[in-house]
Amino acid sequence: MLSLSSTRCFLLLLLVSVPLSGFGGCGEAPWISGRVVVDRAGDVQPIPGARLFLYPVAPLSKGKPPPEQIENLSGVATTLSSGTFEFSELTSSVSYDSFELLRDWRYRVRIEDTAYYLKDIEFDYQGGQNYLDVRLEEKKVDVEASDGEGIGEDKHSVESGSVKRGQ
Repeated sequence: MLSLSSTRCFLLLLLVSVPLSGFGGCGEAPWISGRVVVDRAGDVQPIPGARLFLYPVAPLSKGKPPPEQIENLSGVATTLSSGTFEFSELTSSVSYDSFELLRDWRYRVRIEDTAYYLKDIEFDYQGGQNYLDVRLEEKKVDVEASDGEGIGEDKHSVESGSVKRGQ
């Protein structure tokens, strides 16, 4: 026979565990994750510090209306040292409220890093978990300097009458 204190503990445990187990029955909370990499002559390397912006574009056939105007909603993430990222919510730029990702919607992800070309990806998101594997193209270097070379005095500007301050 259970004592009164053990019955209270059992009921407390039951109350705590029921809501948590309820999430598993309906599927996991929606999230989008992935990895951003660069392919350098067959050597795939992660890109840390890239910024990603997530925007809802339009509902799919089963998509519900957004909680605010879609122009106000976005998500932001930065890749970790492993090149991985994750979005678990959308934030409003007007109300500053956070919302769960919109299921059954088309999304656009923009990936930005100064050393790589911008990349936009559109995809359909039905809910649950979604994984994106993104490869960026490295920008070409326009200016190169050999050892011992650098930018010196621009003699042409001195001779052409440029204005010098403090003289």
